[in-house]
Amino acid sequence: MATAPQLLIGGEWVDGGDGAYEVVNPATEEVLARPVDMFLATTGIGMRTWFAAADEWGLADPLVAALFLISAFSLAGLPPFSGFFAKLVLIRAGFEIQQYLIIAVSLVVSIMTLFSMTKIWTEAFWKAPPHKGVTPAPTGLAVGARAGGRLMLIPIVGLAGITILMGLGMGPLMNLVTAAAEQLLNPSTYVRVVLGG
Repeated sequence: MATAPQLLIGGEWVDGGDGAYEVVNPATEEVLARPVDMFLATTGIGMRTWFAAADEWGLADPLVAALFLISAFSLAGLPPFSGFFAKLVLIRAGFEIQQYLIIAVSLVVSIMTLFSMTKIWTEAFWKAPPHKGVTPAPTGLAVGARAGGRLMLIPIVGLAGITILMGLGMGPLMNLVTAAAEQLLNPSTYVRVVLGG
């Protein structure tokens, strides 16, 4: 009798999904593997762990809300975050080559991203967590989530800080990236220095 595939998460075996997909070599069309689709299982575990941790640092925690907002604004391309400058470069390039469709799509996607991120932020941080009907997290996950507590915020704070620093220091970073791009487009200097020719 076949058993359902499982994942080892938080020191416990958790049932996975029942679907599988094929990984195919595009050159030979040979099926290389049939991994199990664990998306729903891992999403459910993540949600249960989130609710288990909510007692420790809460969904309404202002620090968590602010960190999420920094990442969301960067993703949407608002200044002074790093995502703004990527959008700005794309829009400037679109004007230079008169590709107004690229500009329009970029702006529409930014607005849609901002809308979806603020909707997620509102649902996650302005409303009480929906504990009703949510399966409690497995013991190992709940303990791990509570034991981690504020430690889980360290990488989030670090990444949010990097996002802000990249936005504030974009001038020198853009000069470096532009010089690298010019060398890729015109490799004669590189060839002369490396190959001596």
